[in-house]
Amino acid sequence: MTTIMINWKVLILFIYSLCHGHGHQFVESGASPDGPGAEASFFGASYISLPLQEAKSSTEISLRLKTHRADSLLLLAAGTTDYCLVVLEGGALRVRINLGAGESELSSPPRLRLDDLLWHDVKISRNTADMTLTIDNIHTTKITLAGRFHELNIHYGVFLGGLGDFTEIFLGLLDNFRGCMDQVMYNGIEVLREAREGNSKTSDVYGVEWQCSEEFDASPTAAISFVQPGAYVAFQESYPRTGGSISMQIKTQSQHALLLYNTGPPSRSDFIALEIYEGRLRLIIDKGNGAVSLNSTVPISDGVWHSVEAHFQPTYMELSVDDHIEDQPTAVGENKYFDLSGLLFIGGVEVNKRARAVNQGARNGDKSLEGCIQHLKAGGASPQYQRG
Repeated sequence: MTTIMINWKVLILFIYSLCHGHGHQFVESGASPDGPGAEASFFGASYISLPLQEAKSSTEISLRLKTHRADSLLLLAAGTTDYCLVVLEGGALRVRINLGAGESELSSPPRLRLDDLLWHDVKISRNTADMTLTIDNIHTTKITLAGRFHELNIHYGVFLGGLGDFTEIFLGLLDNFRGCMDQVMYNGIEVLREAREGNSKTSDVYGVEWQCSEEFDASPTAAISFVQPGAYVAFQESYPRTGGSISMQIKTQSQHALLLYNTGPPSRSDFIALEIYEGRLRLIIDKGNGAVSLNSTVPISDGVWHSVEAHFQPTYMELSVDDHIEDQPTAVGENKYFDLSGLLFIGGVEVNKRARAVNQGARNGDKSLEGCIQHLKAGGASPQYQRG
């Protein structure tokens, strides 16, 4: 059996683990969840924005964070020219600030990493040109800002975890935060409380859970759930030319959803897809000679766990649902092997590939799974994705 060696680096969008957990509280904007908890979870596409206009010669920022993501946006206070940006880069914390005379940067001490899934306290204090960064009340670095401007002029507000559709200023490609934040203060404003208790006119909240999710401490073998439209996991590996397999346990009520997708370069029509179509598995392969499909007769969209497997080779395809096996040969054709590249998608596919998936023959290439997956194996290897 061919084995896919799954790279540790993985893209995760709106995947929340613990199918057997207590559920999740997601707030699109302005709603107030039950309970007084001050923590918030961000899942890689979540963000909070608060409108704010002010001009001050001092800045006070403090927050607690817990993450496994080495590179991400934590906080941005944005003006038309001025800004204060707090990010993680390579596990280190960096503060980039511009008061109108060009950008200055203040970093955490060398070799100190904050991407270890432990809680860390961050304090940033500026009085005119003197700026201090303190991590965990122990590690302190300081800088004197250049220039004669000392006011930080904010016009667009404060952003937490991500920018949403904000594009007024460009500060580079910034990954969204994935992890937990707590006790976020900006110049005396309790950002999380304002976001929780505000309304659509005073805050914009997307994909945030008002507690620190158990997901971030879950083991790699814990079941994961896909709970938002557009959900997917993408591993940075492709199936080899000779094909491979996929196996998992799945629990869903989705009648139509994409479970697996791996395609070839733009110049080729090759692809492999596994989908739920009308409540049953459908496997589609194309090695350049035209798409061929195999449909299971066993229903799986009943909300209980099912063990499913798919095997695909250039001349053979097989589906198994709870040990009920169905198979068929495929024509040899002019092209004898698969020509696949790019990402291996599970549970859905990124937006810019959905139309191609549908056009190739995956009827549900534009529909992501809503349900749970556990014991996922690709080609006999358990994909090791990084939950942080």
